[in-house]
Amino acid sequence: MVANNIKIKKWGCYVRYTMILFLSQYYDQPEAEYKTEYGQFSGAQTNEAPVKYTISRLASIGGKLSRIVALVTDTARRTAYRRFLKTLGDESAYGNEVIVEGKQNVYTTIVNGIEVVRIEIPNDITVTDLLIKTIDNMLPLEQNDRLIIDATGGYRISILSLTLFTRFLRYLGIKEEFIEFCETHKKSNRISTVEFSTFANYSRAHPELNNVIDTHETDDLFELLDGVYLFAVTGNPKVLIGCLSSVKGVPEKTNLVNALRSFYEMIICCKISTLDNVVKDLRSAIHDISIANINYLNPKYIVFSEIIREIVYAKMAFINESEYLVPLVYWCLHNDYIQQGVTIIWEKILKDTTFCCDNIEYRDCEKVRRFRNGFNHADGREINATVDNIKAFLIDHILKKL
Repeated sequence: MVANNIKIKKWGCYVRYTMILFLSQYYDQPEAEYKTEYGQFSGAQTNEAPVKYTISRLASIGGKLSRIVALVTDTARRTAYRRFLKTLGDESAYGNEVIVEGKQNVYTTIVNGIEVVRIEIPNDITVTDLLIKTIDNMLPLEQNDRLIIDATGGYRISILSLTLFTRFLRYLGIKEEFIEFCETHKKSNRISTVEFSTFANYSRAHPELNNVIDTHETDDLFELLDGVYLFAVTGNPKVLIGCLSSVKGVPEKTNLVNALRSFYEMIICCKISTLDNVVKDLRSAIHDISIANINYLNPKYIVFSEIIREIVYAKMAFINESEYLVPLVYWCLHNDYIQQGVTIIWEKILKDTTFCCDNIEYRDCEKVRRFRNGFNHADGREINATVDNIKAFLIDHILKKL
């Protein structure tokens, strides 16, 4: 069965909206009302209000939910599945299920134009098995697919599995490629990103607080953490700068982005002549961000200003050191930037008369010089030593004697 592709004017391309959820079992209880920016929705079973919310939200942009992939335990199937189909408009669709060809314990049916795929899972499934099930049944996706995740239902481990799945999608490079495909109308061999995710808050004591919210920003924060950590251990700012591209109204951001790029260019290209200014600018930019009076309309940036200070300062200790060269070399070696570490030692330490190198033997200085020339084949010879041997030599024979 193939669900309809819906043309969305906003993007100018055909997209297919797929919702993935873990179906909760149903308990006999009265319906609750949930408030959202797209209206008020009722539900007694956990997933009902988020699904109604999703259908309404897509309708507001001229879209339609094409497919729902539901992971269902036997308990949920017996207590909640028929009711769930009734929420979509046709409880009898359960009797029309067919087995998905080539899949085990996977069934499909059509309810009011929506393809509903039911994946049977055991009651005692683990996070790992749940993730494998999700990947096996969600991939491959097409370049016009957009995912909506309902993080409300199922076992507590289900949200862990969904979080891992969204990270898996991000690491495929999905988001950037989809935006390029839709905005420039170029062909792409990648797929879409997570469009949004839903979570229903329920309070028996305070029903006025019941609501369904978009929790997509949680995945954005994971990517932000990844970006900060990637920069802290490699100097590569690409992911981090991408995370901050949507943040507006923060003057300090421009200086930070420029400082991040300059540091990475200096490290990768061994532009040692710019080292002092680059480190100084990076130190200043991170400090300015950490004390900036940030507009609270930019919550992502508020979180960022905290985590960049903590993570970068922990992993890049040289930033706060007035005598930063030796700590910087340690950072380079720890992260396997061997050529950069060797070049800094030779150009900025051993050749600099202001450094006291009396404890370093001449033959060791010559060995550093040969390493440096070996990286660019200046002596016409390759380096025969291993990475670990070079690091051990630099630490024991050079850095510890400074």
